[in-house]
Amino acid sequence: MAYTLYNKPYQSPQQLIQTLQSKNIVFTNGPAAQKILSDINYYKFKMYLHPFFDPSTPKKYYNGTKFEDALELYRFDDKLRDILFSIIGRIEIKLKTKLDSTVCSFTNNIFWYIDLNNYKFKKQNEISSLLNKLNGTFITSQEEYAEHYKLHYYNDISNNFKLLPPFWIISELMTLGEVAKFYSLLDITKFNISRPRSNKLDELANEFGASNMSALISWILLIRDIRNRCAHHTRLWNSILREPADIRTLLTIAPTHSNRIYLSFVMLHIMIKKLNILDINLKQILLDLQIQYPIFKTLISSAGFPPNWETDTIWI
Repeated sequence: MAYTLYNKPYQSPQQLIQTLQSKNIVFTNGPAAQKILSDINYYKFKMYLHPFFDPSTPKKYYNGTKFEDALELYRFDDKLRDILFSIIGRIEIKLKTKLDSTVCSFTNNIFWYIDLNNYKFKKQNEISSLLNKLNGTFITSQEEYAEHYKLHYYNDISNNFKLLPPFWIISELMTLGEVAKFYSLLDITKFNISRPRSNKLDELANEFGASNMSALISWILLIRDIRNRCAHHTRLWNSILREPADIRTLLTIAPTHSNRIYLSFVMLHIMIKKLNILDINLKQILLDLQIQYPIFKTLISSAGFPPNWETDTIWI
């Protein structure tokens, strides 16, 4: 592979406006646009100009494309991340709580997450690494509840992790990615129950609307990816995402793209309904966004939304 020296020069907001004007972008308020380009990294912002590229004219946009169109798309994506971050936060709490409740009651061990016997044998090095990380986080934590526990208690489950508390305490210091690892590393065969072909972890997955634990893990990993994009203010509305397991087959109207945000919304809608979170109406939130940000409705297929998506039986 031949490399080329990167020598693109810095451009001031005024110069960026001139460059964009030469590429057919129309500015209705130059000073306001200059302020925007001085506050928002242009490399980030120009991603929201991409949908307006004219493929018949290299490196130029459709005639009449307004700077404000891209700005509206940017603001829409910002709002979308805020909404999803809030929803995922509530689901994350339930993921922690229900996992702990399920495994605690099954194993009769409040320190179940420290017991390596609960995990896939080939993944025990991975879980040990995770526990080492959590151990360091807990030891250095100055949270009042952590300090109290460290002064008064220990566990007799593991010589290596004697200072670690029950899951319901340590989970307060976990990232969603770490929660996802606990779900994915558990050995599901250790959680079979007496009823034929029944499993406690699969039953836990059913509580979130997933058909089994494997599907739920797929959903959690997707939620983790979305949350990370939200936390780091990364473009989300039409980004490529992993496809959540078992979702597409539930739809009566096929998505325009199976690896865009639409299927994630369907997945979250299923979880919200199954968890009985009554104060979140995701369908109405999306319909309101179409009104608040008309550019979203114009470009909705790029986010995976099919025509008349709201009439799919999954949303009724």
